[in-house]
Amino acid sequence: MLRIGCGPPVVHVGPGVVQTPHRVEPVRELVPDDGAERAEIAGRVGRWISTFAGFLMAWFLQAVPSPISAAHAIPPPPEQSVANCTNPTYASDAFVCADATLLGLDRQVRDALASLAFANTVAPKALVEDQEAWFRRRSLCAFSERQAGCLRAAYSERIVVLDVLRKASPALAQSGAMAACSGAPWDSTDARIKLGDRGPAIVMDAEGRVLTVALDAEPRDDWSPFVRFSTEGETIRLSPLDHPAIECRTLPPVRR
Repeated sequence: MLRIGCGPPVVHVGPGVVQTPHRVEPVRELVPDDGAERAEIAGRVGRWISTFAGFLMAWFLQAVPSPISAAHAIPPPPEQSVANCTNPTYASDAFVCADATLLGLDRQVRDALASLAFANTVAPKALVEDQEAWFRRRSLCAFSERQAGCLRAAYSERIVVLDVLRKASPALAQSGAMAACSGAPWDSTDARIKLGDRGPAIVMDAEGRVLTVALDAEPRDDWSPFVRFSTEGETIRLSPLDHPAIECRTLPPVRR
């Protein structure tokens, strides 16, 4: 217990004179020496700190949204193959739907897809960009300063590729020149290349399935054909976006 002197003694110095010494008994036992009392005080302090930390954590969780909950709150974009003008999700869709020329190109792609079966016209391990992958790449034109030009280039390439797939046949393959291709991912060793004066380079197998369709357009900073080609003599160099370059050398026809 804390004990402090309450009444200083009176000292008589002389007749009629008294003096009260300015002395207080020393303070003793300021800190309890009982172990149980110290433990109780420490427990109270600990509980107070825990309560405060709990309130602080609750405030933090409410003030800072969880990245996991935020990710679940934003649904992934829907799978598309052409523009959706009824309920556009992509910025590029809104742009296409508001432009008559681009909307006409989008409808050409839609019509071509309606009468095309990729499984029957594209060979295994072929370098042909599938429709969904092309659409995702085309949607990135929204980040280009030349969005209209980027979209026109994207649609022009796709229309050419779909037109080739629609016309693919054994007869079309036989009209091409036989070629030996090095570095190609496909298994066919009997490749045939048809190269028109102003058309794309079409590589097919003996069954008339398409191995790749290459354009001679130069790449731009906002759009590049999925496969480009260049020629040097009898050699045709194919440059895909996601595959090392392929060199195909046309073979002379066999005389009978």
